[in-house]
Amino acid sequence: MNLGLPVTSKSVINTGMNVMPAETTMHRVFCQNLRSMRAAGSLTQEAMADRLGMTQPQYAKIENGSHVPSLVTVERITIALGVSVAELLGSAHPMKQRSA
Repeated sequence: MNLGLPVTSKSVINTGMNVMPAETTMHRVFCQNLRSMRAAGSLTQEAMADRLGMTQPQYAKIENGSHVPSLVTVERITIALGVSVAELLGSAHPMKQRSA
């Protein structure tokens, strides 16, 4: 049933100040976490790129948000950093507890 409203599969997050597409928020959190986790491990962008089998400029595009990595690359990143996907994505989408 169409009520004249636009149909979209994109979810949104209300930040209190404005409404942002959820994937934009998740991507921003991913990039921030990636940068801080790499730095916490005392890794340069070049060292991280070597671990991932890519060049430093390719890795920099992922870290600065101008390129969205594939799921395979995300998995490689988590292995290189020794973290889980959930840790890498941080709190972009807090999970609600379901009652049993």
